Amino acid sequence: MSVMLGLAATDPAEAGPEGGLQLPNLRNDACERFVRGPDYERYLRLLETGDAEALNLARKLRCCVDGAYSLDLDFALARALVAAPEAVALLLDTDFPVRRVCIVPMIEAPAQDEAAFARRAVAALRQVPRPTPAVRDCIQRYRAVLEGAPNDP
Repeated sequence: MSVMLGLAATDPAEAGPEGGLQLPNLRNDACERFVRGPDYERYLRLLETGDAEALNLARKLRCCVDGAYSLDLDFALARALVAAPEAVALLLDTDFPVRRVCIVPMIEAPAQDEAAFARRAVAALRQVPRPTPAVRDCIQRYRAVLEGAPNDP
């Protein structure tokens, strides 16, 4: 089984149909090559839109990302939460801890920018039809940002 993304493959041996990037079984070596390769940034931009295939792949990538790559994935998921709250809500606590996703995906941003993102996140999460405890916890984390509490990653 392989996961296909509409991204250009960097190695012709990895190319799938129509030049899409194919990650065979996402073994650690293939996963690490992908994360450290040029297509990872493009993948993150797709993930931020809430794309279902990109969200599914995020589950598999979690095991091979560390450091800055992990923070990039967390930031992209936080942005995806605003774009596709129901889809991201399904990942909370099962695949991704609330404390890693329910963050303001900005570094040293002005307080008004952080608050604006937190308001969008709360509004998006309120659209989830049956909020789980993880969704409620996520809303609380964003409300804390609005109240001026620190938002630890």
